[in-house]
Amino acid sequence: MAKILLVTVLLIFCVVQVTSTICYNCDSQTSESCRDPPNTNIIPYFECGTNTKCGKVIAHGNGRSVLLRACAYNYETCSEIAQIPGITIEHCSFCYTDLCNSSVKLSGGFFAILPVIVSIFVLNRS
Repeated sequence: MAKILLVTVLLIFCVVQVTSTICYNCDSQTSESCRDPPNTNIIPYFECGTNTKCGKVIAHGNGRSVLLRACAYNYETCSEIAQIPGITIEHCSFCYTDLCNSSVKLSGGFFAILPVIVSIFVLNRS
C-alpha cells in the first residue's frame, strides 16, 4: 500500500512539473486592446511552457510608453529590465496561474520580455 501511495504522489508531482502556463501576450504599441483594462476577448494568449509565469510591465523610454503582457521564465526578475539605460519602469509584476496577467495590478517581479521592450524602443526610435 505504501508503494502505491508513493508512486501516486510521484506521478502527481511529475504532472504538476510539466504543466504549462498560459498567458496573455500583447503590447500596447501594436494593440489598443492590451491597455488597462485589457479587452481579453481580443488579445491573444500563448502557452508558455514549463517553468514559466505570466507577467506585465509598463515601461517608458525615448518619449514613448509601452504596456506588455507576456510569458517569463520563473527565475526572471524586475531588476533585469531596470538596468537598461534610458528605460524607466512604472510597473513590473508576475503571477503563476493561467491568464492571470489580465489584471490591472499583479504582485511579484518581472518577466522575460527584455528583448521585446528593447526592440520596441529601438524600432520606434527612428
